[in-house]
Amino acid sequence: MKNTNPTKILLEPVISEPGQLGAIIRSARKASGLTIVEAAASIGIAKQTLANIERGRNSVGIQTVLKVATDLGVSIIAIQKNESAFIRRTILESREESS
Repeated sequence: MKNTNPTKILLEPVISEPGQLGAIIRSARKASGLTIVEAAASIGIAKQTLANIERGRNSVGIQTVLKVATDLGVSIIAIQKNESAFIRRTILESREESS
């Protein structure tokens, strides 16, 4: 697989819908310069599976989604709901400082 490039993908770091995660995964794939066919082949999944993940379709298992995210350089962090405002602020402040 080609090297992945971390990117600033979303202003909102808290994901509440499959389509949001799919958009992040798509952005990471494109930032890495991979077509959907190349990425799917290097990850070891079907092109249609990756397309379903990127579109936020519910037909893909969480294990596959986690593998795709990891292989494309996307970190998924689980937090308690009551901590989301603090985490969101911290991430956004960090992004502003590094700009």
